[in-house]
Amino acid sequence: MATATSIEALFKLVRDSQTVDRSGVAAIACLVYDIFITIDQEVDYVWKSRWTIPKYLYLWARYFALFIQIVATAEQTSTQVTNKVCAGWAYFEGITGQMLVMGIELLLMLRVWALYKRDRRMLYILVALYIAEVTANTVILGMALPGLTSVAPLRTLFPPGFPLSGCLPTSVPKFFFSYWIPTLVFEGILFILMFINFVRLAREHTPMPLLKRFFRDGTVYYAVIFAALLVQVLLYELVNSALSEVAIGWQLTMFSIMGSRLVLNLRAASVGPADNETVELVDLSMHSHVRPAAHGSEKVNYITGSQGHLRMGTTRVWDGGHYHDVERVTAPSTDGWISEWERI
Repeated sequence: MATATSIEALFKLVRDSQTVDRSGVAAIACLVYDIFITIDQEVDYVWKSRWTIPKYLYLWARYFALFIQIVATAEQTSTQVTNKVCAGWAYFEGITGQMLVMGIELLLMLRVWALYKRDRRMLYILVALYIAEVTANTVILGMALPGLTSVAPLRTLFPPGFPLSGCLPTSVPKFFFSYWIPTLVFEGILFILMFINFVRLAREHTPMPLLKRFFRDGTVYYAVIFAALLVQVLLYELVNSALSEVAIGWQLTMFSIMGSRLVLNLRAASVGPADNETVELVDLSMHSHVRPAAHGSEKVNYITGSQGHLRMGTTRVWDGGHYHDVERVTAPSTDGWISEWERI
């Protein structure tokens, strides 16, 4: 009876591992698809832009995640894995996963800091929270990794041709579910800080189109990541078997997709036509004045509305023989916060 139970448990372990492997392959397929459908935006808004910290973090979120997923898929689908490979697999998966999340959270911190006009006090708060979260995660991971064990499939125990690949996890510490709790708390605090300042700016009638996009994308990001982390916590707490890892690939994919979309969507909105800002100008009134300008004079008309000022200027320029009138229109500013984000 004991032998039959052991064999049944072994076959269940194999079935669960195969489910995890299929889920991982689906996760990387989703990530590759998202890269494919956004590559034109990436070229325009990232590769052609100057090198800034957000650009580096975007590339980290996008392609380091792809690297992790490729290696994971190679491990999951390999029929030649050894016990030596499986012994180090948990370390690779845990350390690289934390490195990816750390980079994406830096991206979120910079966005929130820019929203607060790069206030030094806010920077200190964010850095302290970030260090606390990373420290907590590192301690939990360091305690859990020695207990995360897996072995290569013992093919002699299965019929010939039985589909075996990847490492079979055999032990997961019961407290490992707590690894994702500090990340949940930190992400929640960032969302609350973003929400508070968004409400404040809305009450001050700050020009809102880009800020609305900023808040909308941040809310979607938080909802998706919160769901992914919560599922992972519940799986390790309630299932605590090989099947607990079924959502890890999707967690990495969602972090990568949502983090990179934060950058792409905001850059696409900020460099697009100014129609969004202009259309929202209502109850317009106009005034103008003339002021000195280099090599001539400048007449500036301001159309004032509830969302800001549409600056319509005519500059008279002296070219050495004649004056020329040069007209231009400047849409309302975004109150500087988007430029603060890009300048970091």
